[in-house]
Amino acid sequence: MMTRVLAVTLFVVLTHLGTFAQPLPPTPQFKASMDLAAALTRRDIPKVMEALADNAVLFPPGRELVSGRRDIEKAVKELLPGSTLELSLVSIGSTGSENLGFDAGLYELVIKPKHGESRKSRGKYLAVLNRDAEGRWRLTHLSWNGAEATATGK
Repeated sequence: MMTRVLAVTLFVVLTHLGTFAQPLPPTPQFKASMDLAAALTRRDIPKVMEALADNAVLFPPGRELVSGRRDIEKAVKELLPGSTLELSLVSIGSTGSENLGFDAGLYELVIKPKHGESRKSRGKYLAVLNRDAEGRWRLTHLSWNGAEATATGK
């Protein structure tokens, strides 16, 4: 009898607490990743570059790393013309302390060229961020890779 009363009480308390639970707001680090994704989706190159630190390094899958603002901007421009992007992110963990932070998660990317079929990919990403002198979180290192099997791995 006591076990049943305890179980009912616990159920009522947990149900009551659930009605007041609100989702947590995104961390500043995840917000920085979302801002970059939104800028890419809008094809807004100045906003993309604003999201990146001056010493940013990109680690694209299957390609050499890209570093330096000029080379990164060139790579972004090559990706964006003629294609519409849909990019969504789900953070599985992000945090920061003082001036260093990270955001890790999953992405889904759909590239719709003006001509031809759309390409959809899913994968994971890791972003390392630094807080700049103005207090904004900016990406210093960004790595991502697709979940699809490669020729060397299954």
